[in-house]
Amino acid sequence: MRRTFWPCLALAAVLLTGCIGDPEPREPDPTGSTSPKPSATPPPLPEAATQETPDGAASFVDHYLEVLTYSAQTGDTEPLRAISNPDCDGCSSYADRFEQRHDAGGWRTGGEWTAGELQVSQFGIDTALVTDLASAAGTVKEDADASPKSFDATT
Repeated sequence: MRRTFWPCLALAAVLLTGCIGDPEPREPDPTGSTSPKPSATPPPLPEAATQETPDGAASFVDHYLEVLTYSAQTGDTEPLRAISNPDCDGCSSYADRFEQRHDAGGWRTGGEWTAGELQVSQFGIDTALVTDLASAAGTVKEDADASPKSFDATT
């Protein structure tokens, strides 16, 4: 999928246009747990992602996708909302979806998003990044009563 990223305000917010595929799932815990055990802590912001440069913007995109995956797998959307532009309807929609699934007893494993080669353009003080996104395959259970369903990787 082709996406455009606009890191702005010292890379404190990002606007993702369009929709993004679901992240890659991990298999549920084979010990019989009712839900997978994703990472308990959100990915830390790399120093490079704080730089107001094209390379810094690219690093922020990678970080944003890591946080998006973390939120999809845990239902913890506070880190995602903190780095998303509040005016980004798509960003809010994904965060809401992740919270609703988690609150309903659902879960998601795998489906990690990754960015392809980035095309960087400068527009005054703004940096635009265009990339192809890929999502690994995974498993999702929409609520406590649903059966787990696998989904395919996307490129």
